[in-house]
Amino acid sequence: MDLRKFTFVNRLGIPDEIKISTVCSAEYAFYPWKSSELLAQAIYSRHIDLSDRRILELGAGTGLCGIAALNNNAKNVIFTDIADPRIERNLRKNCSMNNVSSFEFLPCDWNEIPNAVLEKSFDMILASDCLFESRVVVPFVETLSLLLYKNPSVEAFIAYEDRG
Repeated sequence: MDLRKFTFVNRLGIPDEIKISTVCSAEYAFYPWKSSELLAQAIYSRHIDLSDRRILELGAGTGLCGIAALNNNAKNVIFTDIADPRIERNLRKNCSMNNVSSFEFLPCDWNEIPNAVLEKSFDMILASDCLFESRVVVPFVETLSLLLYKNPSVEAFIAYEDRG
């Protein structure tokens, strides 16, 4: 397990460091990909206003974007990712290292969205690097579409890298 440190500068020029525990693994959820770093920077630069917002993060992985949201006045974050205790454990560790506590973790398979996710109230959806393989594109888009349909006032911010 490695520790990566990300430094983001807010619009006032004040730096903030987020520590993320990573694992060199073939599994995507244990590494903060470039798009999550860019979405976190957009949060810090206030291109995305999170003041008192309730956030749902799809495919949270290491939790970088949700932690950035909590560091920038989000009311709370619901982290979601596949049901894997290692992902949840690593995400909780990252939240603890960064002194954030207004969060919960819910397992969410985009092929079968659990009621626990559908019943949550939130104001914004964040997702980064969720389109990592062609096989996940349709389930991800269907999940996002359903969540936006059920919550028409919700905004979604999606960051991804075209990996061809």
